[in-house]
Amino acid sequence: MATRTLIGLFETKERADSAVQDLMHEGFSSSDIQMQGYDEFGKAGHVERQPGESGFHAFLREIGLVGPDRKEAYQEGDYLVTVDADDAHVDHAADILNRHGAIDIDQRTAGYGKTGAAAPEKVESIEEELRLGKRQVSRGGVRIYTRPTEREVDVPISLREEEIHVERHATDRPAGEKDLGAGAFKEQSFEVHAEGEEPVVGKEARVKEEVELTKRATERKETIHETLRGTKVEVEQLSPDEESAFRSVESEFHDDYDRRYATSGADYDEVLPAYRYGYRVGHDPFYSGADWNDVEPKVKEDWDQHSWGGWDFYKDAVHRGWESAARH
Repeated sequence: MATRTLIGLFETKERADSAVQDLMHEGFSSSDIQMQGYDEFGKAGHVERQPGESGFHAFLREIGLVGPDRKEAYQEGDYLVTVDADDAHVDHAADILNRHGAIDIDQRTAGYGKTGAAAPEKVESIEEELRLGKRQVSRGGVRIYTRPTEREVDVPISLREEEIHVERHATDRPAGEKDLGAGAFKEQSFEVHAEGEEPVVGKEARVKEEVELTKRATERKETIHETLRGTKVEVEQLSPDEESAFRSVESEFHDDYDRRYATSGADYDEVLPAYRYGYRVGHDPFYSGADWNDVEPKVKEDWDQHSWGGWDFYKDAVHRGWESAARH
């Protein structure tokens, strides 16, 4: 079966990592998956570069992913994931890459250098669906051995033996005609032999046991417990005054992002909603004058009810937004 290489270009390391983990979870071998970033190509110089060309662009050009008319199809911070898959699984691998946000390079290229009205933005609500299948797996079995055995036996048997007994009897009688026959007074000899029985051993192989193997199919019920991920789209209306107030302190959040999240793989726009949420909570009269240690459990509960997820990752940004609102 032929093998094909699929290439996914991602804007963040976090999305590339998620795609790699999902590929391995779905059964693709780690040896068939590679992930490299813009900076890694730039330093390693995997292919021969043209003057003024980065290592990352040189690699994309080498594999035919970009050309002179697609020079802006990549940017610093991008990550490339490649996976080798046979024809039977190539569509599944492509679905996984797309599910984690692989970039359509043609669309990105088409977006550069254009002016005019801004294209409408789309936010998608995504939910995972559970698909159940079956596959054959080994559930154990039996192994049959045949080994030669030996055992000592003692079997009694009765054997007949003949013995020759010689008896002499003293007599004193006249010799008769029978006694004086043709052999009388001549030298002669004769033999008498004794016979006996001896055991004769024969062996016969006989079947003492038959082992018959059969397989019987049964069915069992099993409940699959799985967590399905999804994306919910929530719309929050911001008044001009609220938006203006937030923008006036947003530089604080940029600084906090650079210090706390810049190396995490998440870009600023991914963390921004957490800053906004904390800032809004900080202006909520319900929490006015409260200590963060008292506020955090309630805020986390509200966060979880919205199914935003990742509280441990975003809670510092929420706290920072709450602190900013408390000061202003």
